[in-house]
Amino acid sequence: MIDLKDKQDIARENGRKSQGPITPEGKQRSSQNSITHGLASKCVVLSNESEELYTTLLTSYQTEWQPATTSEQHLVTQMVNSYWRLRRIWAMETALFDSEMFDQKEKFEAAWSYHHPAMRLVDSLVTIRTNTPTTLDTLSRYEVRYQRSYNNSMNQLRKLRKDRNAPIVNFTSPTKPDRLPDPEQPDPLPPCRREATVAP
Repeated sequence: MIDLKDKQDIARENGRKSQGPITPEGKQRSSQNSITHGLASKCVVLSNESEELYTTLLTSYQTEWQPATTSEQHLVTQMVNSYWRLRRIWAMETALFDSEMFDQKEKFEAAWSYHHPAMRLVDSLVTIRTNTPTTLDTLSRYEVRYQRSYNNSMNQLRKLRKDRNAPIVNFTSPTKPDRLPDPEQPDPLPPCRREATVAP
């Protein structure tokens, strides 16, 4: 079985033999790598988020959409940035309710021997609205803003691709996943909800 050092030596040798992209399209995409994988992540990823996971998401979008021009590449990056921020907003909303329900837990359970699960959420909503009335409205505004940015970028990208007769990509707008994340399983995106159904 080949060991790690031999693998590294082989990889270096193959790298020396590589001539890089040959076609004009390949050279164009290659020239944008440092922009899309470096600057974009530094502009969007927070200090407690993973640049590596952001890059993975960006790469998956690039693979799916196959941007062939600088304009198309920028639109793909805008879609990824909007989606990354949408996930962050969803995580913040979840954390807001979880935090409030945790604070109310003892008092709530002392008052009710039996309750519908939604009752705790309603109590939390009322408290949040009373103590910080603009918080949920602010999160909602940002969610709408990033959703609109995502959709606009996708529509522009589709138009550019149509103008150059590129293959049609069937891609839907992002929607909120259903459940909370499992802390034991790393999420490939900003922490949001377990078993996300949104295709990156």
